[in-house]
Amino acid sequence: RNLTLDLRGMNLTIADPEKVATIYAINNLGNLTIKDRYGVGSVTARGIYNGYDAEGNHSSTAKLTVEGGIFNAMGTNGGAAVYNYGVADINGGKFESNGGYGLNNQGTGEMTIDNADVRGGVYNVGTLTVDDSKVYQHLSGKHCIYNWEGSVTINGGEFDSESGNELILAGGENASVTINDGTFHKTAKSWLYGAATGNNITFTINGGTAIDCIPAQRKYTFEFKDVASFDEIS
Repeated sequence: RNLTLDLRGMNLTIADPEKVATIYAINNLGNLTIKDRYGVGSVTARGIYNGYDAEGNHSSTAKLTVEGGIFNAMGTNGGAAVYNYGVADINGGKFESNGGYGLNNQGTGEMTIDNADVRGGVYNVGTLTVDDSKVYQHLSGKHCIYNWEGSVTINGGEFDSESGNELILAGGENASVTINDGTFHKTAKSWLYGAATGNNITFTINGGTAIDCIPAQRKYTFEFKDVASFDEIS
């Protein structure tokens, strides 16, 4: 079933304020488009599920398209503004997390982020593509992008963190990160490196600008492929 939800400047939330951090506002198993014609509409809850039913089964065919809105994930022990197991096309909007990652792409999920503003970073297990977006990590101990056994392609955008951890981290088995462009700002640790556990972790760096970052370093057992120097490391 196809459905379009226009927030029209209003706030969709959980009726019981004591449960706003524990209940997902929407669980999509069809084809859902969310937009906001006025630019101030919001969803405030533990987040939005895409492709996850009440019995815990995953649906890879569920499709969520976001074209605008403000999405506040209120869970302090998990959750995400969008928690995806299907196909999620994020084509705008602002996403912020209070505890978990801002966006979470699980299983065989496919997520594309374009023209979006994400506070709280992105966790990926499936296939993730980031285009012209801003990704910021303000939560302690987390990363702008944490790729666990998935595939990440970064074609542009701005990445920054105050968490004290790496901007881009990969781990698990066969995780891959390809960076074609983007601007990567100062972080307290190395610009990116592989996780302590995992094999066949690869980074392919074709371009981008690193500002006030510690250059990428080799750590544990993973392989850089086709590594090119950044336009600027200052």
